[in-house]
Amino acid sequence: MLYCAGEGGAFWEVVKAFMSESSSVLPQDEGQSHKTLDAAEIVGGSGLTMDGLKRIIPDAHHRESFLRLVEHLEGDVAAITALKGHLVLEEKITAAIDKFVFHPEQLEGARLTFAQKLSIARSISLDEHESPVWDLIAKINTLRNVLSHSLNSSSRVGAMNKLRCAYAGLRELEDWEQEEALLILSAVAYCLGFLDAHEQEIERFKQWVGTLDLVVNRHRQARKDEKEANDSEHQMDSYADNSSS
Repeated sequence: MLYCAGEGGAFWEVVKAFMSESSSVLPQDEGQSHKTLDAAEIVGGSGLTMDGLKRIIPDAHHRESFLRLVEHLEGDVAAITALKGHLVLEEKITAAIDKFVFHPEQLEGARLTFAQKLSIARSISLDEHESPVWDLIAKINTLRNVLSHSLNSSSRVGAMNKLRCAYAGLRELEDWEQEEALLILSAVAYCLGFLDAHEQEIERFKQWVGTLDLVVNRHRQARKDEKEANDSEHQMDSYADNSSS
């Protein structure tokens, strides 16, 4: 999401104009400059010309800012890998928490942050709550937070170095992992494997809880069986009514 001073921010407006109108300047008119912009091709996907971009974004300063944004999206593979990898990790952590609790819908209004979800997931692990992988996931979260505020900063370098050190403490890094984007991708994949095992641990735990519940709370199972029988009877009646009509 682009940050601006309100939805009416000037730069946000030109970005929206570009996204909605870029197709209207294509195909190129005869006599139009045929010098295409690599950065614009990434967004438009069809070789937008400089003349076309100038028509959409007349202000030179706004045009320069827009191209700088696109260049970041085009070239910063490490940032994109970190941001999307973070989303995948959060989905996995959320899935584990939802499976552990009995009514996950009650958590929807809590608006839990990634850090809070991570602490909850760690607390419900039976044997791996002290694993350093949790700290590695936290380092990925820190990197993501840094990137959400600035793509180029000393904070980014520091967060990346901490991520590298944490990951190197778990396994010996290979030469190809010196590249930032590949290191992040490798770290995310490593964490996903760990979280998958964590989720399976929770599934086994819930199976035992379900078995115990059948023994201890037979009245609940009786009500459940009765409800299922009533629902089935209602469905049969509805089917019979529809058939007769």
